[in-house]
Amino acid sequence: MRILYRIYKAYVCFVTRRLLYRRVRVDGWENLPEHGEPTLIISNHQNAAMDALALVEAMPNHMHPYMVARGDVFWAKPWLTKFFLWIGMLPAFRLDFEGGEALEKNADCFAMISQYLRKGDPVCVFPNAAHMRGHYLGDFTTGYLKMALQAAADTNWEKDIRILPAGIHYTTYSGIQGDQTVRFGQPISLQPYYQDYQEHPYPTLRKLNKLCREKVQGLMVDLGDEHPWALDWVRTSALGEEAVAQVAADPESIELAQKLSDWREKTGIEDNLLHPTRPGWSDVVLGTLALLILFPAWVVLLWPHLINYALPPKLKGAKTADYTWDNSYRFVLTVVALLPIEALLTLLVLGLGFGWWWQAVAYILMWTTFGRWAAQYWLFAKRTYRQLWVLIHQKEVEAYEKIRCQLKNKLE
Repeated sequence: MRILYRIYKAYVCFVTRRLLYRRVRVDGWENLPEHGEPTLIISNHQNAAMDALALVEAMPNHMHPYMVARGDVFWAKPWLTKFFLWIGMLPAFRLDFEGGEALEKNADCFAMISQYLRKGDPVCVFPNAAHMRGHYLGDFTTGYLKMALQAAADTNWEKDIRILPAGIHYTTYSGIQGDQTVRFGQPISLQPYYQDYQEHPYPTLRKLNKLCREKVQGLMVDLGDEHPWALDWVRTSALGEEAVAQVAADPESIELAQKLSDWREKTGIEDNLLHPTRPGWSDVVLGTLALLILFPAWVVLLWPHLINYALPPKLKGAKTADYTWDNSYRFVLTVVALLPIEALLTLLVLGLGFGWWWQAVAYILMWTTFGRWAAQYWLFAKRTYRQLWVLIHQKEVEAYEKIRCQLKNKLE
């Protein structure tokens, strides 16, 4: 089973890193546990199921981490439950989501987590439960600490259970070909807190919880939950990350940054498209010519990537309007179902229909490369269109520049 898991993980990592992301960066590999070290990994949670995938992909292929996930997704279908358990997902139930009666089922989950930790298998938990919609860190519950300390108690307090903080960052939540960064921090040993926890459990949990949250906060981009999108505009603008703290400290600057953020949301125009230099007609003409020349190749390479990009988010339904679920649906449907079906169809059409068996296999093996190219073409087309929009809508751009100038003057 371990060999099958490694093969499946390698397939998942290859497809997602090639199709969903432009760059994937992992820092702090040296802090990952050696084999047999009981470690509970905690992280921020801001991109639905993609956060769990980010942690799993960031670890070496020989590691088989277990991921604590929302319990309500496990009981939809028996075969789905078996699949989730096989890939390392463990159910946990939350008072605010599944209700008080469901909490009784957590005893089995805690027992499984204790067993895996004592065996030396890493277990991953998101302490803020529900994912945030933005670059900020939610409040931590203490359930993850109770899991770790129960495992320690099950060893008669002899084994040192460690907490490994991690931070995840994305340049885009719902788009493709963005960047993903995972940072692992220094592990926190729980052994020095065993005695205090046995004598004064709740104060010790609060102390540890505060420490763990601060460690995770230091590994991620945390813009706070009051004005995350205004500060995100500042962070990604030509003003730079160094201006974030200054803007956050001034209510008037926050108000101006929020207006600029709203303009970005309305138009889709990023500040780096206008600064340091604004696009000219030559950029639009040359971009359009390049797009026209490459258009036939792009159309050919759309199979099967157009389906895999456009279809999954539409299957979310009205109840899942949260855009951070877009890539989660793309990942699950594409990797688990669509790609295998599309590969089979391609083999049948090209192989049986035309006798092109080797050509069909070669085409399928190049899908991820073709998909990256097709995505870059689409992103370049969007950029060229936005350059044209800037040239046509000069009044709207000047209104934006006026507000931006006011903000820049306040920072000087």
